[in-house]
Amino acid sequence: MNGEAAKDVKETYDGLAKSYDAMFSGGKWAVYDAITWKYIEDYLPGKGSVLDAGGGTGKWTVQLAKRGY
Repeated sequence: MNGEAAKDVKETYDGLAKSYDAMFSGGKWAVYDAITWKYIEDYLPGKGSVLDAGGGTGKWTVQLAKRGY
């Protein structure tokens, strides 16, 4: 893939990520997020690093970073 094609792919997925996060926020999704974090926290190390394998928009990575991971 050349540089221009890679740029187009990145721009496409960046745009999709914005609308995806908007579609799945607020209301019942806020409850879903709170429940998900309740379960995730039990498995997080006390301190250290956590690998985000890049399977989404970065929503969970931001929360991990705010918690010091």
